[in-house]
Amino acid sequence: MIKYLLLIFIFTLSGLKLGTQNFDISTYKDIKVDYNIDIIKDIAMYYKQDFNLIKHIFDICGQFDLDPLLLISLIKVESDFIPGAVSSSNAIGYCQIKPIVLEDIGYDLDQYNPSENIMIGAIFLAKLINIYNNNVEEALIHYNAGTMDSIREKGIEYASNVLYEYNTIKIFKERYK
Repeated sequence: MIKYLLLIFIFTLSGLKLGTQNFDISTYKDIKVDYNIDIIKDIAMYYKQDFNLIKHIFDICGQFDLDPLLLISLIKVESDFIPGAVSSSNAIGYCQIKPIVLEDIGYDLDQYNPSENIMIGAIFLAKLINIYNNNVEEALIHYNAGTMDSIREKGIEYASNVLYEYNTIKIFKERYK
């Protein structure tokens, strides 16, 4: 928790620039999306995950106006909620972060720290969604495949898997409207 507050302090000093939009996290903000605590409980039960982990994802997404269900879907596809997951390409953690992503976002965060790994994933996904003018599918393709055309097909399949997962769990959002 102290490290998380320290991150907020670091971001406070500079503001967080992602594309053309400034994501200011100078003060802790509540979740900006309209969800109630029952959705968080339902999703935690659905995935058999700790309530505090899912709440943490919601809180981080609230910082960046990112749909938490999208990030949860990404985490499910990327790591199946295994905090220490390491891929064959050496991507790390919940959000499968590579060092190049750290360079891209421009902050010295610890991809091995589960909390910071989720924050890195949220920052990077929010940046890509911004870059691709809210085209979530295109953002997901580039989250997975980067900009290399040779692996774009893999990115398309990945985006399809994340969006399928998202469509599966969005029933929780619709249940509490």
